[in-house]
Amino acid sequence: WPNCGRSGAFARRATRLDRQPSHRLLLGFGFTPADAAPWTLRRRAVMPPLTANLPHTPQPSSLRSLYVRGIILGYKRARMNQTNHTSLIKLENVADADGAKFYLGKKLCYVYKAKTKKKGTVYRTSWGKVTRSHGTSGVVRAKFKNNLPPCSMGGKIRCMLYPSTV
Repeated sequence: WPNCGRSGAFARRATRLDRQPSHRLLLGFGFTPADAAPWTLRRRAVMPPLTANLPHTPQPSSLRSLYVRGIILGYKRARMNQTNHTSLIKLENVADADGAKFYLGKKLCYVYKAKTKKKGTVYRTSWGKVTRSHGTSGVVRAKFKNNLPPCSMGGKIRCMLYPSTV
């Protein structure tokens, strides 16, 4: 960090604020928040657009699947602490807490690729289950047999449609 005649945390905060343009000024002229602050962008998983076809509604046999896609958002956390044994998952086509109720108790499968072959394949799985919803936007909490590794954040996950409670 450049010193700028200041010291300590104040210098870091001041230089960071000096770099940031005013969002209010830029947003009025057709800029988006991404244009206004490109240094705040991170690698984020992109969810496909929400559609009216929910996974538990009748669909043609060619579109049926045994699992619903999801994204691993990270661990459950507060401002200072994080709980590694609980992961947050965003499921496809789930937009609110009521939609997440359908998936409570369902099995989750994280498929990843390893370097060495075991049992004839380099692909391995980590299994868990949906424990409860998290917030009001359709995110669910999940616990896995072994905690998910940090490199899985932003990765894809499968939510199996079993065991069924219907």
